[in-house]
Amino acid sequence: MGNFSRFIIINLAVLCTTNLTNTKMNKTINENAPVVEKQHIFIPAPPERVWEVLSDINKWPEWQHEVTHAELNGALKEGTVFKWKANGIPFTSQLHTVKEFHAIGWTGKTFGAKAVHNWCIETSKDGTTVHVEESLQGLLPTLFKKKFSRDLHQGMQKNLNELLNACSI
Repeated sequence: MGNFSRFIIINLAVLCTTNLTNTKMNKTINENAPVVEKQHIFIPAPPERVWEVLSDINKWPEWQHEVTHAELNGALKEGTVFKWKANGIPFTSQLHTVKEFHAIGWTGKTFGAKAVHNWCIETSKDGTTVHVEESLQGLLPTLFKKKFSRDLHQGMQKNLNELLNACSI
């Protein structure tokens, strides 16, 4: 197979994966926001286990080191608001997508920033692949883009590893 053929196949695979992820979400991230991050991880556990850990918002402090408080104000369904605190910063978020065993996403606000955060859970051979993406916009992400980008990249890596560990227990 030539380089051009490989290029086309790789780009089609990326395009299909991107569209698959986006079609699951009721609200997609803002690709034009000052700060955008996307990552994924393979977890050797069934999607039901990943969903159980990820969707139990009240238990986030048990597996996410930076989260010191999380409280879902109602049922786990689209439109429900939850409040949480990470790295000492309080957030108010609202679920925009809840698709059991497949996808969960929310919007969030804190002083000077707004976010869209999405998780997609995909059954893989011998486990689950978890995709996470987030966009940040507002005054602070615009003014401090480099710092916010670095922090989001590192924080997302850490969260994925913490999710992996929590699903292994």
